[in-house]
Amino acid sequence: MTNIVIRFVASLTCLCVIFAANAIEPAKQVVVPFSLADSGHLIIEVSFNGMQPRAMLIDTAAGISLLDKRTARELGIDISPNRSRTKLAGLGTKRQSMKDLDVVDLEIGMAVFPTPDFYTTDLHHIRRISGPQPIVGILGTDFLVKHQGIVNYQQQTLTLNW
Repeated sequence: MTNIVIRFVASLTCLCVIFAANAIEPAKQVVVPFSLADSGHLIIEVSFNGMQPRAMLIDTAAGISLLDKRTARELGIDISPNRSRTKLAGLGTKRQSMKDLDVVDLEIGMAVFPTPDFYTTDLHHIRRISGPQPIVGILGTDFLVKHQGIVNYQQQTLTLNW
């Protein structure tokens, strides 16, 4: 009888080890505060490629994430004429030419998102949205969906999986 119990426990132990080895690691989450501009826009602080933090707008109506052309140049990100181009237009704006970017890292809170998809264009019309520092880009739905973004207005936080 003892031999059967020992075999049973050994079998269970092996199964536990097998299941543990094949278990999918749960996504890490980062929760960051956002501020509300006088205009009602949501603003978070981000850092590109380890540079100083910048203010970025959260826009759930924007299909893609954008970085202001001037900021891309300041960060040393390639925006040469041979970059891939696309034309997009938002509500109330004319069609604008946009180029894809090679952003190495996007840091939000303690999370680092490697090689996120970003495009660049002239965003002078949003740079002046009220806040302590100019807005340098838009974090769009593409990024929010990919990282299962949750905006909590009551706590003024953005939760992202990474």
